[in-house]
Amino acid sequence: MLRVLIVEDDSLASELLAGLLQRRDDVVVVGVVETFAEASVRLAQPDYDLVFLDIQLHREDGFDLVPHVDRSARIIFVTGFEQHALRAFAVNALDYILKPVTAARLAAALERAHEANPTPAEPRRLRRTDRIFLRGASTSGMFIELEAIALVRSSENYSEVIQASGDRTIMR
Repeated sequence: MLRVLIVEDDSLASELLAGLLQRRDDVVVVGVVETFAEASVRLAQPDYDLVFLDIQLHREDGFDLVPHVDRSARIIFVTGFEQHALRAFAVNALDYILKPVTAARLAAALERAHEANPTPAEPRRLRRTDRIFLRGASTSGMFIELEAIALVRSSENYSEVIQASGDRTIMR
């Protein structure tokens, strides 16, 4: 699920974009801001993965907001002007959409966004019968079943694995 922030000074354009996004089940709109000042404050909150950023915000330049965007988030520029595309990609924009935004063009941009932010796979949970490898501090190591471990005690850079049998292994 992509968390989306919209920075757009044209209320009709932001309503259209928000409406298209809200029809999708793979994104959630976390905010819509209309002014440069609001955007500079809102971008400081790291609760978004993707920003739809207008280039002209009244008399301000949307490119001046790029340094405020969270480092882990991506930017898709949405504008009525073709001439800013090279500059957008020079600041590592994920995409560049010309207004008015269409559902098909938005879908293509969001596909790129999902490829750029893949959902992490759920790690497989360990079972009691799984075997793990313990590399000892003084030995080359050994495999042991998880259910054979009674206790793991940590002390600074070392851990002591105590087995149900009483055997102990010191690990780095």
